[in-house]
Amino acid sequence: MFKPAACLAFVMLAASPALACTDSQLQVIANRYFALGEASLKPAPIVEALRQDLVTCATEPAAQKIGALAFSVMAQRESANGPVAIGYAEEAMRAVLTMQAIMGSKPTIRTVSDSNGALTPIRFDDTYDVSKRALHLLLALEARAGRAISFDALSKPGDQPVKCDVYAGSMAQQAVFWMKDHGDLTPGGSAFLDRLLSACADADYAGLSIRGYRIDLLLSRVEAEPAGPNAPAWLRQAQADSDVIFAQRREGLHIGWKTDDLLRLERATWNVASATAPALPADQWFTPQNLGKPMTVAVIASELDLAYAKDLASGGVTTNPLYRGVLMSAFNAARALPEPQARQARKMLHLAARRHADGVWRREANKALKKPADYFYNWIDPDYQPPATAPVSGAP
Repeated sequence: MFKPAACLAFVMLAASPALACTDSQLQVIANRYFALGEASLKPAPIVEALRQDLVTCATEPAAQKIGALAFSVMAQRESANGPVAIGYAEEAMRAVLTMQAIMGSKPTIRTVSDSNGALTPIRFDDTYDVSKRALHLLLALEARAGRAISFDALSKPGDQPVKCDVYAGSMAQQAVFWMKDHGDLTPGGSAFLDRLLSACADADYAGLSIRGYRIDLLLSRVEAEPAGPNAPAWLRQAQADSDVIFAQRREGLHIGWKTDDLLRLERATWNVASATAPALPADQWFTPQNLGKPMTVAVIASELDLAYAKDLASGGVTTNPLYRGVLMSAFNAARALPEPQARQARKMLHLAARRHADGVWRREANKALKKPADYFYNWIDPDYQPPATAPVSGAP
């Protein structure tokens, strides 16, 4: 919107608490921003005066937008001075949050004169970029300092620093983009997502969107390190977030997490299961904490894949003793459960066998192996109906 340029007439004009945010006061704020680009002027008194101006214009979104840009400039300028730069970045983010809270759906377009005297409207169609710049600056500076976002610094005493509003989802997206690009070098980004979620109820579209962006982040971590020690926990959280989304919206989200994305979650589940096998002992597949879990199904498929490959390597292509041994042992464990758990366990076992047979859940080295015959596993499904026998010719 602006470029810090030559100082205009009102650069150092003192702010008066008695003033409303008039056109002249807004021009003063703009001039202070321009002045930050003037090498001959010391920034400290300009910034201090700007802080007072923003108090005077606390309910004017145009003023808060200029403030966010000004503090972002100062954060970048002082980037070598960690604590000072973080302070400016926090002020920039606080101005962004204030702007978002007061601007409404159709904020009034105010006009100021730029450094050349030309009239410049202060628009709000770039608020996403303003917010992104401030948040990314804050995350980067705090990553360098090895600390997380101080939410107390983002609000006045008693205020909720992060609200569940129309901007919550876009800020979550901004945080996730930064963490994916930089490897989540600080807990600040994750803490920011958690704080956004705590402000939103599960039924709120904004809250569901935040979960969708968090799934994207978690799966990107899992995909990078499927055998890593944190991969199962990341996957469990991604699955839990996905379950919340589809419990509220059967079609998923338009942006963030759709039904088409479920295949990505399934692939990640398989990658973790196969990379960490045996991740779960067979006698724990159908315990209450594992029954019905997608990860358990993938683990079963992983064990079937290992056994089937060994059978074929040893010449047991017709009898498949190891493969059938895994199936029968699991089936007997499922059948021993009370209903409806027994039915659920059999459904899990059948799904694992079918996904393996179809080649969806197989290790790359086993992808080209012959498909197991259907009769090895189709009967495990409690809803299985054998094909009808053709009538004998001449029978009544």
